Amino acid sequence: MLDRLVDCIECGSCSYVCPSRIPLVQYFRFAKNRLQQQRLEKRRADEARERVAAREARQARERAEKAARMRAMKAAAAQKQAARQAAAKPVARAGEAPAARQPNPAARQRVTALEQQTLGRVQPAAQGDADGDEAETS
Repeated sequence: MLDRLVDCIECGSCSYVCPSRIPLVQYFRFAKNRLQQQRLEKRRADEARERVAAREARQARERAEKAARMRAMKAAAAQKQAARQAAAKPVARAGEAPAARQPNPAARQRVTALEQQTLGRVQPAAQGDADGDEAETS
């Protein structure tokens, strides 16, 4: 029925011949206006839906790009750190002696303590020998 409403040219003939004196042309105009408003609302809703979909796609793309940039930055930082560590370690080349190891501070303290104990034991014996030499010479 609404399909035929669009075909009306609003000439007023139907209102003129209506035995009940119903203002058909005014009803038809109102209905046409209502249909036009519904179509307009539907079109606006479709456009809004498309904008939302485009916005969500753009945001998803931006998140993916940001994640890719972050991965690239982390990879670059890891490579830079590895290069820094590789540069800090001397590399033994063919025919060269390996680099000396850095001493462990705790081990160094133990060695120093042992040296002092050894020297402490040797010194009294050396003093005794020195005392004994003096005793023999006197």
